[in-house]
Amino acid sequence: MKKIALYILPITLGIFLTGFLAQAAIGSLPSGSNPDVPITTVDQIWTIVAKVVRWIYWIFFMVAIVFVIFAAFSYLTAGGDPAKVKKANNQLIY
Repeated sequence: MKKIALYILPITLGIFLTGFLAQAAIGSLPSGSNPDVPITTVDQIWTIVAKVVRWIYWIFFMVAIVFVIFAAFSYLTAGGDPAKVKKANNQLIY
């Protein structure tokens, strides 16, 4: 399970970062703005913090879904073995 988690996390982060970079618009600064000072007000800081929190939320949500799917797969492949069912139950709980 640990080996699978080591592969899933970088792949998931890569997908999200690719989408994030694809949304970046180069050359979309409004006329008259100074590119050396991208943050000029406190509202812009809160906007950035809100975006970061939103990204963290979605990454956490996707990782949680992956772990629930792995726990379900463990249940399906347990074959009635009580030790494997208990392990799958612990995966789902934690």
